[in-house]
Amino acid sequence: MYQITTQNGYKLGEVISALQKDIRRGNEYNAMYWCLELIPKFENYLWKRLLVIVNEDIGIAAPELLTLVPSQANVYFAFREDKGRSGSARLVLANTILAMCRAPKSRIADHFQCTVLQNKIHMAQLPIPDYALDKHTGTGKQMGRGVDHWLDEGCKLVNPADLDDPYAAQAAEWWKSPTFKKIDWAPRTGGSVGKPTQGSLFDAIPSNGGDDDEVTD
Repeated sequence: MYQITTQNGYKLGEVISALQKDIRRGNEYNAMYWCLELIPKFENYLWKRLLVIVNEDIGIAAPELLTLVPSQANVYFAFREDKGRSGSARLVLANTILAMCRAPKSRIADHFQCTVLQNKIHMAQLPIPDYALDKHTGTGKQMGRGVDHWLDEGCKLVNPADLDDPYAAQAAEWWKSPTFKKIDWAPRTGGSVGKPTQGSLFDAIPSNGGDDDEVTD
């Protein structure tokens, strides 16, 4: 059977497995070694696996890494496309591996998705909770539920932030007011209208900062 091998004859799948296990164990030297074994031939695959690993084995234990790793991927490939910047690219990779290895670890996301998915497949369907049947649903409207129900039940927060909100009372009064006016913005000008498409994982950040091109699902 044909085996895909890395630059020193390791089996590709075993290198990837060793990389993930060493990140889990915080073995930063070994993890960096396996990364370098995958470059340049498998560097796209390497970064895609790092994105899997940060979500599977770190996740909400260090949520800043969920944005750091894809950001580092963009910087890494920008350097790789710039002649003579391999050393800079290795620095980006090194910081990523050090951060991942030294971060607190949690596999809760993997356990969470497995539990919910398998329960959804094998167990009875969940009913729509009563608190979801507010004025924004047809059933809620038929039940005569209005702004008061929505504010009391639909907007209820569990584990709210310890944050002063000086606008809550006035916003509630506006929502209850007969003069409340809903505003819909006109379509954007100067570009196509409609749902943006998701580009490549490693697309460069737009020069305008991209803050007007949010992708929503």
